[in-house]
Amino acid sequence: MQMPPWLAAEQGSLGLDHDPAHLTGALGVPTWTLLPTDCDWRWINDQDSPWYPAMRLFRQRRAHEWQPVVAAVQENLVRIVADRRELQQQNCLVRL
Repeated sequence: MQMPPWLAAEQGSLGLDHDPAHLTGALGVPTWTLLPTDCDWRWINDQDSPWYPAMRLFRQRRAHEWQPVVAAVQENLVRIVADRRELQQQNCLVRL
């Protein structure tokens, strides 16, 4: 199965537990999924998804409290961006 061009260009996907998260997860696109406390049983408590190896799950700990979930996503995203910048700088130094 060939990935659609619009999805092949994706470096990652971020969303809630809906069809796009399942699609990108099934296609192996790095996916971050935000889950409510009362999520479907298939998400298995306190684990990342065994069905979608490229998916990272961010879970609410208390109903209706999304701020800690969004903060965790932000923290991870900031770390990834910093790591990529550092790698780019190292690659530039190696080329000199």
